[in-house]
Amino acid sequence: MHDVLALAAWLSRACGRSPGVAPLLLGVLAGFLIWTASCGDVWGLEAHGHADGLAVSSDFGNAAGGDAGEVRELWIGKMYTSTFRVGICYSPEGNVRGVALLKQRNGDVDVYHIFGVLRDNEIQARHASGHIFRGRLVSEENVEGVITLKSGLRVRLEGRREHNAHLADEDCAPLP
Repeated sequence: MHDVLALAAWLSRACGRSPGVAPLLLGVLAGFLIWTASCGDVWGLEAHGHADGLAVSSDFGNAAGGDAGEVRELWIGKMYTSTFRVGICYSPEGNVRGVALLKQRNGDVDVYHIFGVLRDNEIQARHASGHIFRGRLVSEENVEGVITLKSGLRVRLEGRREHNAHLADEDCAPLP
């Protein structure tokens, strides 16, 4: 948002002689940004491993369970008044895929499909909406990190790791 306001100020200065031009250009820019957000990855950054600075690949493994060497874990924890269960699968090359289930106090469950990388016990994963998780595997039992929401809000998380978890083959979603 700060960048858009700075752009608006620049446009106002640049188009000082034509006061109606800056709002028009800002409206076109805002429309373009809304359109690109609704279209997803219009620049093809995810396919080339450059989404938000994260090396991301969503095309590893096969639909029936990923690599033979794929590690499957369930991460469990709490976030404010909600609980989370995250099914995480990662390949020997460090490609991460998974599904986060965030169960709210009222019983509603939000579902987030995530993709990312794992290198030297450091993990980075993102959801298509723009939420980004950066964390680390602290020990065989624990994971910790920070989720940066697309709004910029940062939430610190800690979770318990369960190894060899029973997850859905197609997307690594936690099973009941």
